[in-house]
Amino acid sequence: MNTHNPLPLLAFLLAITLTATAQKELGKLPDMPVAPTASAPSSTPYLSPAAAMLRDDLDRLGRDVKRDDSDLIERYALQRKGCRYYVPALLELAKGHSAKDLSPYKVKISHIRGNSYSVRIPTKRLAALIDSGVAEAIHISFPAEYKLKQ
Repeated sequence: MNTHNPLPLLAFLLAITLTATAQKELGKLPDMPVAPTASAPSSTPYLSPAAAMLRDDLDRLGRDVKRDDSDLIERYALQRKGCRYYVPALLELAKGHSAKDLSPYKVKISHIRGNSYSVRIPTKRLAALIDSGVAEAIHISFPAEYKLKQ
């Protein structure tokens, strides 16, 4: 009398057969792009979710921030100095760049620790700074007291 249960073996053989049939019907899988490794330099910096959202909001606005843009100013805790608005951020420079490379973007540096800079970035120049490749990462955070409208 055979005490072995043949069902697991049959299920395994059926799974192999179905997989082979599906692969034959689908054909060769297309080549998929591979994410860059940590060692590969990237021209686009890492943006925190708030930084990406701010850039998108500024692009949609199509102009620099004005006093009337109170929701935008409140959402990102933008700071006004003179007639310009700045966003507080933590910026990490890309390899081969120094603080002097930030001067064309009118970035105000308040604190430096290694490769990390506590800065204020003019909203008018945020997109240019992101596209420049000078920054490896830009971190902006939402203010603690801001509540998203539902």
